Amino acid sequence: MLLSDLDMGAFVREKSTRGDRLAPRLPAGAQPLLGLDELQWQTLRSWLKPTGESSKWTWLIENSQVNEWLHCESLLCRLLQAGWCELIRHAGKGAAQNHYLPYKVVWRDKEGLRRALGWSNQPEKEDLKRQWSLWQPRHPWLQEIAATCRQMSMQVDTSRRRLRLLQGLDDWLGEERFGTERQFSQVVFQHTKALAKADKEWLAETGLDLEACGISPHTPYFYLAACLDCYDDEGLLLRSSLLRQGNALPAETVRDIKQVSGLVREIQVVENFSVFQTLTRQLVAEVADVLVVWVPGQPHSRWRKAFSHLVSLCDAPVYVACDLDPAGVAIALQVGQLVQEQGQAWQPWRMHVDDEKLREYNWPLEGSDRRHIQSLFKQSLPDELKRLLEAMERTGYKLEQEILFLE
Repeated sequence: MLLSDLDMGAFVREKSTRGDRLAPRLPAGAQPLLGLDELQWQTLRSWLKPTGESSKWTWLIENSQVNEWLHCESLLCRLLQAGWCELIRHAGKGAAQNHYLPYKVVWRDKEGLRRALGWSNQPEKEDLKRQWSLWQPRHPWLQEIAATCRQMSMQVDTSRRRLRLLQGLDDWLGEERFGTERQFSQVVFQHTKALAKADKEWLAETGLDLEACGISPHTPYFYLAACLDCYDDEGLLLRSSLLRQGNALPAETVRDIKQVSGLVREIQVVENFSVFQTLTRQLVAEVADVLVVWVPGQPHSRWRKAFSHLVSLCDAPVYVACDLDPAGVAIALQVGQLVQEQGQAWQPWRMHVDDEKLREYNWPLEGSDRRHIQSLFKQSLPDELKRLLEAMERTGYKLEQEILFLE
């Protein structure tokens, strides 16, 4: 059956200058859907998947089982006859201006049609909604994200996956675990490769840093360089000849160090890994009395504990150099707090720059950066970091730390 075969007496027709709207006189589902073949049943299932209350005709054709006009038009006629939808048509152009072409299908009771066909996922939606409302994350990082998800309209599969992901992450954080993305994926999804790129992108959009949660692409290590011999309870653990070249140690190994031998004039903490490598090369060339540490973005609790332990062993001031952006300021403050808890002094290092330098490399602030700046202003800030935030706000630009160490 085609549209030209329909009995127009069975429809209320609303005409306009551009086209018309055909609305069945029957209520939705007043007649059964008859005469559908298997391909049309499969096409109808595809048409009913989106959540919207209307669909453009071109989209319906593109998402049909055989992508043919006649196949789709025949199915549309059955839906109109049964009262499940209305049809908006647009007038043709030129010689065909009196010929009305389908433009948009408006569903009268999409969920009712799903239920009638046994395809409804509404019970599962309600159950997921109940699970979201009952789940209260223990870790403070997840509380706002969970509250947002409760208010969102999501596909069933998306809602189920995000709930499972956040619940697994809550347990991971509560147990202070750390490991690779594959290890986290195995714990949460029982498969090492189940954590998808879309999962990581969504978590990043919520402002959650996987590294800070103790989840990294590869096994996380504590990177340091120094001309120090390190001892544990059993004797010599690490020779200075190894450490001064720069080394990556498990965080637990750093915490096993009980004593260091060698002069440490200052501790330099840097966020950018290439800067860490630059400083390490200088240390080797000059055999300097400096301890260089790389801070990996938002540091995990195991890194923080290892760093605090190292600071307690080396009675030396700490200099912190991070990216000249709001995130870098936040990281510097975190590191500084750890130093203060050990009763030692710290200060920002090479985190000041004039306005021209900020503008020169053309890295503009984003809206999230500006909001972050305002939240940082509410904290107690060293003068240097306060001036940096004011300069970023004034110029609208930020700067990568690496640029200042290339000169």
